[in-house]
Amino acid sequence: AGLWSTSRDLLKFYKMLMRKGLGENGARILKEETVLNILAKKQAPVGVAYSYSLGLGVEGDSGWFGHGGAWGPN
Repeated sequence: AGLWSTSRDLLKFYKMLMRKGLGENGARILKEETVLNILAKKQAPVGVAYSYSLGLGVEGDSGWFGHGGAWGPN
């Protein structure tokens, strides 16, 4: 159903996205342009205010940021 990872690695990944491609140690992991493309708004599915590529989304006013996952872990 998709990628498998640990919650620790997903946290690192989301933090890297929030820092526009910089890792925890300040090393460039992705180009800023790449991150901006990943986070570019796409057509949102029902119930989600904004949808991004890679299945990421932000829900309504709650500020929820993440992905649903195969088993709905949110």
